[in-house]
Amino acid sequence: MLSPWEQKGFSMFKARAIQCALVVGFACSACRNEECERERVELASKWQKVTENAARRATGAVEGSGSPATWKQIQEQAELVQSSFETPQVTWPAAEKGKGEVEARFKALEGADDVRAFKARLDEANAAYSNFEKKCR
Repeated sequence: MLSPWEQKGFSMFKARAIQCALVVGFACSACRNEECERERVELASKWQKVTENAARRATGAVEGSGSPATWKQIQEQAELVQSSFETPQVTWPAAEKGKGEVEARFKALEGADDVRAFKARLDEANAAYSNFEKKCR
C-alpha cells in the first residue's frame, strides 16, 4: 500500500525532507518569536524610562530647558509609544506617530546642556525601536 505522499509522486525520502524542513521552519519561527517577545518587553521598558524622565521635567522636579507644557506633551507621546509595546500585539501606527511627535517636540530643546540625559535615554529607546522594527515587524 502506498502512503499519501507516494500516491502524489513523492518518494519517502522527499516526503521526510519536506517534513523535516517544516519542523525546522516552525522551530526557527518559535525562536524568533521568543527573541522578539524579549525585545518587545525591553523596548517597552526603555520607553517607560523616557516617559518617566519627561514626567519629572513636566512636574518641575528637574529644572532646565523647556516649559512644563512641552515636557507634558513629550510625556504623553512617549506614553503612547510605550503602551504600543506593552502587549504582544504591537500597535505600529500609534508607536510611529508617538515616536515622531516626541522627536519633533524634543528637537526644539535638543541643544540645551541640561537635556543631555534625556537625549541619551531617547537615543537608546530609538535605537531599540529601530532594531526591534527590523527584526520583528
